[in-house]
Amino acid sequence: MGRNSFFGVGAFYGARTNKLLFCSTRVARCAICMSAAARGKQAARDHDCTKTWDERKGKDDAASHMEKAMALEGANFLFERGAVVRCIVCDGDTKAINEIKGKGPKPVADVVSGVLDLNHVAKNVGSKLRALPWLSANVSMMLQKRFQNVVYDARGQDVSGGRADSPAPDAAAARAAATTQPSDGSDDSDDSDDDEGGEGEERGEEQGMDVEQSDEEEEGEEEEGEEEGDQEEGEER
Repeated sequence: MGRNSFFGVGAFYGARTNKLLFCSTRVARCAICMSAAARGKQAARDHDCTKTWDERKGKDDAASHMEKAMALEGANFLFERGAVVRCIVCDGDTKAINEIKGKGPKPVADVVSGVLDLNHVAKNVGSKLRALPWLSANVSMMLQKRFQNVVYDARGQDVSGGRADSPAPDAAAARAAATTQPSDGSDDSDDSDDDEGGEGEERGEEQGMDVEQSDEEEEGEEEEGEEEGDQEEGEER
């Protein structure tokens, strides 16, 4: 949430289950209250006010504090239901972690820590790559994307740390299967090649028989010619 945000949403998801555990919102505006203030009225009519965040100094303060307020609320919510938040995967902003450590339940405050999500880890890797003078910007971006894709595909394969229901392993298995198992088209092509080879051999044998037959015919014609020549010489004598 930015400093001037009117609306904020915070949520906790299970790192392994990928299921929603907690969700909360903060709203810094109410249309009915704003309309009454614009008409000079001191108080608006009775209504279900949507404003849950007061930006005034000494109150909730700037909208940029919405995130840490919802993080603390989520940690308390889960702790009341028997769950201790030990690690928060986030964008690296330490304000939420410090808020939980300073105001959260002691069992949670003593163990909670934060790690970067994959998107921000990849960005950090890309920044390091772009700092290398012998790598171009395009190559650095390509390596950053490949790093992110490889890590995403590997998630879920490690039972101890990956997400159990991540779709990435299925995609990786499909790619591996595609590279190792021949497709139906390839099998048909092999069969067709074999059929064509067999037909070619048969045609070659037939052509060989035709050549042998033609050679025998030529030899027979030569013998008949020699016999006719001998008969003509005998008549002349």
